[in-house]
Amino acid sequence: MKLTKKQPLFIVTGASCVGKPTLCNELFINEKEYIVMESDLLWNVFMTLAVEAVIC
Repeated sequence: MKLTKKQPLFIVTGASCVGKPTLCNELFINEKEYIVMESDLLWNVFMTLAVEAVIC
């Protein structure tokens, strides 16, 4: 098994209008490779799977 390099995980959360995008811009100003995942994307997948499980 090939070990992979562990990367930091940043979870940015907060109420509306508190500056989450501004913080993210500052966090990644010097980074070149990163992935941004919207929580709505993950939540929608979870909810779809849950609904499908109930229907089946």
